[in-house]
Amino acid sequence: TRYSAISTGSVCRVLEVSDNVQFVEDISRIYRAIQTGEPVFPEAKLEPGDPVRVKNGPFKGFEGVVIRRENQLRLLISVRCMGQGISVQLMDCQIEAI
Repeated sequence: TRYSAISTGSVCRVLEVSDNVQFVEDISRIYRAIQTGEPVFPEAKLEPGDPVRVKNGPFKGFEGVVIRRENQLRLLISVRCMGQGISVQLMDCQIEAI
């Protein structure tokens, strides 16, 4: 049950599954990728322009907008009074959508 899963302390969130067939196919692809022995990394589906907040690291608490430059995920921090901004490189796991 949902309660017994959450009470283990090992579940971070419960997802609603609307298409069971697609869900099984997706999980099977992930499993096959893991079985190759190659490094597998979770990736957030953040798109350029999405507002985000930094969860950890030296920029914890900073808010900004996702941009991509040369295939790197970057956080654009606006400097409003100057009409400009700065950007810093981050990993997906360091930011959360707001």
